[in-house]
Amino acid sequence: MTKITTLLLLSLLASPAVASCPGNSMLGEVEFDRNSSYFNSNGKAALDKLLDDSESLTDGYLLLEFSFNKQISDKKLREYNMWLAQRRVDRVKTYLTKKQLTYPMVTRILTAGDEDRVVKLSFCEHEPVMLADGKSE
Repeated sequence: MTKITTLLLLSLLASPAVASCPGNSMLGEVEFDRNSSYFNSNGKAALDKLLDDSESLTDGYLLLEFSFNKQISDKKLREYNMWLAQRRVDRVKTYLTKKQLTYPMVTRILTAGDEDRVVKLSFCEHEPVMLADGKSE
């Protein structure tokens, strides 16, 4: 798994800003209250369901996405929204890490969307890595 994680990280660094998510399976959404970086009871339930279902997931990684509109004219409000977006994603990652989720996590903060105060949870399957001899790993 370490080899695949390293390859995934290298491919993300070498690729354009938008990471692909092959075999995308939407697993749920973690809800947050307005102006809060703490997920609510519905968000906790979504994370606990993900943890319960994680045994059935194949080899891949968890994609955590949060959207907000960066096109706000007030600079302080834009900075606050970016800070809050990062805090929300970090809270989800911390919760899953403490519960010992074994899959790698990739985060993406989208700045051209509407803020709906949710971190979207998707599972992305690894694409087969092609070796020099034409075989997949």
